[in-house]
Amino acid sequence: TATGRLGFQVSSLRTGHLLYTVRPRGFRGGRSLGTPSHGIAITPDGSEVDVLDVPNGYVHAYDVRGLPARAPRLIANIRLRPDMRGRETPCGGDCGRAGWLQPSLDGRRLFVGDDGDVIDLRTHRVAAVLPALRSSRYLFELDWRGRRAVATSGR
Repeated sequence: TATGRLGFQVSSLRTGHLLYTVRPRGFRGGRSLGTPSHGIAITPDGSEVDVLDVPNGYVHAYDVRGLPARAPRLIANIRLRPDMRGRETPCGGDCGRAGWLQPSLDGRRLFVGDDGDVIDLRTHRVAAVLPALRSSRYLFELDWRGRRAVATSGR
């Protein structure tokens, strides 16, 4: 993602050349802490890229399995329930809702920091809202088997 740009760009790591610029159709840009699409995540299997759209209150999901030969293809525009308005409370410094996206380790869910939505990545619908995520962009997953931690993730 880039400052002042709604959407994302795809570049070649090998050549450094820009391959694609992807903007969600039908949505206006705008500035949100400088980067309207601050949150971006790729699913653990590498098949999907999810991009936050702070000004419009959406997550845009793209199929990226055809890269680099084929441009990312829109799968869904997912409306956030609480949306990204307001400020984190309590505030510990930078309090605007910049948002972060993080897929679950199993690739079934997408967590939206600064908003609280949990998106089901099979149906591309909001499955739940976690109020604790509404006022935090710092999230991680910790999976347990009995009393033993077996996996963790972080942004």
